[in-house]
Amino acid sequence: MNIGNDVRQKPPAESGIQGLDEFIKGLPRGGLIVISGSPGTGKTAMAASFIYVG
Repeated sequence: MNIGNDVRQKPPAESGIQGLDEFIKGLPRGGLIVISGSPGTGKTAMAASFIYVG
């Protein structure tokens, strides 16, 4: 028995942006996701959409 090693695959989380989800097949769950980019590239809009979809 391996305690702490969950071998089940968690389904990906939706980003809230359909085109992005189709391209990357969703966001991995259970970890940290870093979104970076220059000013005005949509980082805040993506985060707001992700929070709205929940």
